[in-house]
Amino acid sequence: MKLLSKLIRKRFYLFAATFVIGILSLLVTLGWNDLLSAIITGLGNHMTISSKHITPAVILLFLNALLQGLMTYLSGYTCEYMSHDLRMGYAAYFLSLKHQELCSHQTGKLPSSLQNEITEISDYLNGNFFPLLNHIIKFTGTFLWFLFLCPTLAVLTTLPSFLIMIYVAKSSKIISSCTSKTQDAKAAMNGLTDTLISVFPIITIFDAAPFLKNRFHHSVCEWESASIREEKTKARLMSFSAMLTNIPLMLIVLLGGKMVIQKAISLGTLYVFINLSANISGFLMNMPGIIAGFRRFLINMERICKNCLLI
Repeated sequence: MKLLSKLIRKRFYLFAATFVIGILSLLVTLGWNDLLSAIITGLGNHMTISSKHITPAVILLFLNALLQGLMTYLSGYTCEYMSHDLRMGYAAYFLSLKHQELCSHQTGKLPSSLQNEITEISDYLNGNFFPLLNHIIKFTGTFLWFLFLCPTLAVLTTLPSFLIMIYVAKSSKIISSCTSKTQDAKAAMNGLTDTLISVFPIITIFDAAPFLKNRFHHSVCEWESASIREEKTKARLMSFSAMLTNIPLMLIVLLGGKMVIQKAISLGTLYVFINLSANISGFLMNMPGIIAGFRRFLINMERICKNCLLI
């Protein structure tokens, strides 16, 4: 986490701007749903739709498209800068080493770190880091708005979600363990590959190709087996998580429908709960994979830090 904090601090203004845009995008989404709620409730009371309803809807749609575009551009821009800082910091550290210190590193360790850890960190930053933050913003903001609209329905329908999070926390640890083993197997395979390249003339002289071929095949099989085990474990645990996340939506329909019949809430409010339930249940459904991916990201960060990387 120290390395991640350094990367964020170095590009703090870009990071903060992206975070603020994520909050603004959520507020626009909530405003859009509030407008639809009012329209649905009004239609139930035989209200006529006029320009005073259409104009705000068009403005909200335009703002949502604008903020989504800004979010995509700024998040990609920030992640590219963070990835660049990571690569340059890595290169600067090894350029600062003395020849004796550089030679003391194990053969294959440096290329393996460069090709695996830094590449996967960059891929995660570009593809998952800001979407994860955006999911957290949506989850928190939606739950708080649900509490404002109808505290009873919000608590009763969200309580199972927090119970699901206990399962998610346990399953993510299992996935993370499998991920760590896959990473170790991949690093060992790439390290052996670099070693073979380095000592290729010696292999030719001593006719060691058959022996090393078996050794390399064994390392590839270990990585393949670890990768398959990771994917199977992730699919099994996330499938059960997806099934559990249907519970909150079922409670919203059953309890919310009963409250609409009893006129405790309006039909528009029930629509909002159903329409935005994905911000909570959808986030939880993918939580095991999200946590496992983030832990994999942190493992790669820790391996870079072990090489005394300074940004």
